[in-house]
Amino acid sequence: MMNIKRRSFLQLAATSAAVVAAPTLFLPRRARAATAAFGAIRHVLILHAQGGFRSHATFNAVGTFQHNPFGVQAVAAGTQWVLGAACGRVSYETSLGIVPAFADVTNDVCVLPCVDSNPDGPPEVDHVAGHRIACTGFASGETGLLSVVGAHHSLYANGFSAAVMPPVEIVATDMGLGAGSYGERRPLTILGANAAASGGLAVEDGWHTEARRRLDESFLKRRSRAYAKRLKNYRTSKQNAAIFAAMLQDPKLDVLNAPEAIDSEVTNAQLIEVLGNHDLSEIGDPQLGIRSWGSDVALALRSFSLGTPMVAVTRAIYDMHDDEKDAYAPRTQDLVRQLAGLNFLLKRMPHSEGGTYWDKTLVVTLSEFSRNNTSVSTGFNSGSGSDHVTGSAGPSRNQAIAVMGGAVTKKGQLLGATDAEMNAQSGVVDLRSVLSTLLDVIGIDGPARLGKDPIAELFS
Repeated sequence: MMNIKRRSFLQLAATSAAVVAAPTLFLPRRARAATAAFGAIRHVLILHAQGGFRSHATFNAVGTFQHNPFGVQAVAAGTQWVLGAACGRVSYETSLGIVPAFADVTNDVCVLPCVDSNPDGPPEVDHVAGHRIACTGFASGETGLLSVVGAHHSLYANGFSAAVMPPVEIVATDMGLGAGSYGERRPLTILGANAAASGGLAVEDGWHTEARRRLDESFLKRRSRAYAKRLKNYRTSKQNAAIFAAMLQDPKLDVLNAPEAIDSEVTNAQLIEVLGNHDLSEIGDPQLGIRSWGSDVALALRSFSLGTPMVAVTRAIYDMHDDEKDAYAPRTQDLVRQLAGLNFLLKRMPHSEGGTYWDKTLVVTLSEFSRNNTSVSTGFNSGSGSDHVTGSAGPSRNQAIAVMGGAVTKKGQLLGATDAEMNAQSGVVDLRSVLSTLLDVIGIDGPARLGKDPIAELFS
């Protein structure tokens, strides 16, 4: 796979999935229930572990062997939650200093152990519906979280412009959906820092824009009214790509091919040192070709430096119905390396508004659900994996989510509890409340968009 080049980078900038032709969901108006951190955060980074990450085995490892066959390990003083042993305990020596193992910084991380995609109804075990809930808040949602940010964040009050980067998704997901007017505020979608690209033409150089504009106008006039809306969104996508053409050629964004580019006192090469960039088979993954999170998380940090308030980085590698016994550890080790590396980097990178990026950033892990259907004797299903089924749903519906950042006051704490069978005992949180929180901290009324209050306890 070739590394992305600066000029080719533009070819990877597009909007996310097509607009869904279904009725728009209107929520009743309600008074804003803000947290103490409302509007205090400048950047939100979502580490989207798509596929149904068996999260309790890492971030809430209190279950029996059936639910956590990987064991547990010691954590930093002041940590209330139990860390799974599968993520290892590895520190890294870099030119910036030694990056502590994740196990040694757990007292900076708050865990929500009972995040449920559908707490008021049957467990959500369908990937399509679960993914849509995680990305939009609703099983039939039409507007992704990043499009909501593009439409309602104060930075974009007058629309997108070259003054500030829009919301970004690295790997396309339903977070980039946009229905109706939201179609014009969809995020910039990038295939990734390691994505293969061909050719080297910038958008405006290769598209013969004037000729295409006339064809677009003619085509638009001949289509039905419903289809015309889709065409309008497509044209907006092209316009947005052109708006951000110069910005996307900034060497800082070329995290792999411009190692000396620097921002906030850290070079691109140093970002990669800390976060990594390798095939996970190098650390034991049985499947070849799965890239580590590191280069895309580095790209997310550089997107923050260009002003974007929210980036979602996705790895769709956690639907492990088989081979989880061997694949869980390397994939989890790489995920928590990002958390440890971000903890290290954000605290040392000065922010343009003063303080550090740690003070201005919230980092959260996210999936559609956790997993279940495992054997008492092995901790896995018959394929050495795990599933997501309706029976004995506790382990599946009680997703454990990690949250960290300077504004979080409940560092090291566990906000909720499960029993040894992973059934919720307290602290059940609707997944929409998590999404509402991510909007709240960057100054957007979460309840008005999602119908659920943000999680005030994180910041009180």
